[in-house]
Amino acid sequence: MADCRFPGAPAHSTIEFTNTSLIAGTVASYSCERGFELLGPSRRICSSGGVWTPEGIPFCDMRRTAIEGSGPFVQILALSLQVCVTLNEVFYRLTD
Repeated sequence: MADCRFPGAPAHSTIEFTNTSLIAGTVASYSCERGFELLGPSRRICSSGGVWTPEGIPFCDMRRTAIEGSGPFVQILALSLQVCVTLNEVFYRLTD
């Protein structure tokens, strides 16, 4: 039975473990900071083979609201900035 390694954490997130030893059966629960939305699995489990399932690290999506116009004619636009963290790189993508 192999222990799991640290499962990785997206930027702007918090991970809580049911066991700090990261042994088989340990659950990692992901949450994002205020203003961010978690995309991907919110929970991953350490398997007896030392692998986290499901595979893949979730990421935190930043939500912004922009207000355009003035007076009675105001338009609110929702903007989204997606942040993806891999082992050696960070990718940013602005979407609308």
